[in-house]
Amino acid sequence: MQVITRIEEKIGNLVGYKLDFVNPKEIEWNDVQAYNPNKDTQDIIRVISRYFHTIDKSTNEYNFHFSKKYGRVTAWIFTKLITFGDLIIVVEISKPQLLDELCELYNIKDKSGKKLLLTFTINVASN
Repeated sequence: MQVITRIEEKIGNLVGYKLDFVNPKEIEWNDVQAYNPNKDTQDIIRVISRYFHTIDKSTNEYNFHFSKKYGRVTAWIFTKLITFGDLIIVVEISKPQLLDELCELYNIKDKSGKKLLLTFTINVASN
């Protein structure tokens, strides 16, 4: 179980980092503009709202630290607080560049959705 947790954490860190990377500095993870404009805006808003609920319930020390110190939760913290299933949803609704950036990290050429996520996970696990 520890190995799975470490894999989830590493993937979350990479997604958080790349989510910031593919967006201009002024656009944060909780902005609808941070996600794929071809996805339904109401769906994106529902997902973001659900994540705020998760964050509000969180008792993690770093959540309180960053919220108190900076007045916000960064993408890096956000991806640590959500479940792995929710992290997959973030990848699915994100701009296509996010998936491209993640694939490039591990030289993955096949960008066909779920197969990619499995390949990406295996590559992360092996490092």
